[in-house]
Amino acid sequence: MSKVSSIKVIGSKGLKSLGAMLSRASLAAKAGIRFGTLRNYYTTFGYKTVLTYDDFLVKYQRQDIVSRIIDAPPGATWSNPPEFSDKTLNDAWTKLNTEHQLWHKLQRADRLARLGQYSLLLFGFDNSSLSSPLNASPAELIYVRPIGMNSVDSITLENDSTSPIFGKPSSYKLKRVEDALRSSITPTSTSITSLPIAANAAHVVHVVENALDDEIFGIPIIERCFNLLDDLLKVTGGTAETFWAVSNRGMQADIDKDMSLTPEDEDALADEIDEYIHGISRVMHTRGVTMKNLGSDTPKPKEVFDMLMSLLSGTTGIPKRILIGSEAGQLASEQDRANWAERVDERNTLYAEPHILRPAVSLLQKAGVLPDVEYTIKWPSAFKLSPIEEGALLTSKGRAINNLAKQTGKGAMQITSVEEARNIVGLEGDLPASEIVVPEDADADAQDPLAEQESEPTDEGAQQE
Repeated sequence: MSKVSSIKVIGSKGLKSLGAMLSRASLAAKAGIRFGTLRNYYTTFGYKTVLTYDDFLVKYQRQDIVSRIIDAPPGATWSNPPEFSDKTLNDAWTKLNTEHQLWHKLQRADRLARLGQYSLLLFGFDNSSLSSPLNASPAELIYVRPIGMNSVDSITLENDSTSPIFGKPSSYKLKRVEDALRSSITPTSTSITSLPIAANAAHVVHVVENALDDEIFGIPIIERCFNLLDDLLKVTGGTAETFWAVSNRGMQADIDKDMSLTPEDEDALADEIDEYIHGISRVMHTRGVTMKNLGSDTPKPKEVFDMLMSLLSGTTGIPKRILIGSEAGQLASEQDRANWAERVDERNTLYAEPHILRPAVSLLQKAGVLPDVEYTIKWPSAFKLSPIEEGALLTSKGRAINNLAKQTGKGAMQITSVEEARNIVGLEGDLPASEIVVPEDADADAQDPLAEQESEPTDEGAQQE
């Protein structure tokens, strides 16, 4: 893929980056070539050799399944956000999320990173300009902007080998808003202008998914399956076109050899046939003319479509039923849901937390917006039970507790505490002592298993007596 952003840096690191870009361009030009140079599969199959960000954007905006490929993993990750172990940090983040929709901004940056080779999260503070490093004094967060790679004009890398960010971006030059809109696929008649923006890397979280040998540019997921998407477009579009062409092949007007038609009769017959075909009239006068239906055929692309969807599922890591929503009128199977949940949990642990969430928290801590404390992140399970499944699970737990109580000769509340029992039925915490109601005619010891245990003498106590 050709990069939209250029890299500006002085020294050997710049030569290395330039060499990597030229190497990738050369690799793309060789794609599909077999038998020396005698056969080029990409030319034969009509595949593009060099892909740009605009190619991906066109696919995302116009080809239905692509939006699902881009949006599904980030949606699964950030729609069920994690919690921080430190209460002060968790409360401060919750307040910022209310003011700036942080989870939503993280999701958008995640989607943009999947669409291109990277994306940026730009943080603006009231005590420092974007072009300068963060101020040491506590700041107030005034905005958060997700930025796609098509809005970045150039990246400057740090060439000082003693710097902790050696080889990484030190600053960015962002395009004017009107330039970014002009490169968009959807035309706009709205005139929007602004000046180019220089941003210090201290204000930016650089988000890269599917990084291989480069921490600045990743491999877009659409690039990996671009040929498959072209094939899918051929199948679906070709099927629709074929159906239109052969579902009703038309009719043949067989004029009797002994029948002679004047030009006026031919025009009248042509008009009647047109009216019949277009539904204006369902009657034709055909004296001396025999009308024959040429028949119809219905294309059957299901096998090819299923093959392409299976390949897309394997390439993107999204189960097929999750990818298309449903299949044969059935909801996604439990196995598909379990596989998808496992994939989402893996994504949360290996990508979303270390490459998006923690860098964002660290940046806000350095700016003095969030408390500088140690913390861990707890992600909720990505596997969610349906209401029917939750009810069946609670029933099974209740039966297990009841059976255990019968085997031990104890009551159910002697097997579990009140808090555990409330958790089993989906309630949180324990009831305050002031809200526990004990019937007036009940035996107090019978209502309190601990009291009953204390009133029963132990074997050692009986022997001593």
